[in-house]
Amino acid sequence: MSTKYNLVAENPQSTVVAEYTPSTERIANYQSEAELEHAFIEQLERQAYEYLTITSEAELVSNLRTAII
Repeated sequence: MSTKYNLVAENPQSTVVAEYTPSTERIANYQSEAELEHAFIEQLERQAYEYLTITSEAELVSNLRTAII
């Protein structure tokens, strides 16, 4: 079995990679848009992203301003 790596960063002087372990979970049938979105959010959370429930334009603007700083 060959080892797989995820490219983390690359520039002319160096390349940073992380070991990649592919998910063994496969969906063999139709996946609804809601299921796809849920799976994507779970994947991002496993990568240390935080899920925020934003319910208004003001919250969205506030979050974007915080993220830019």
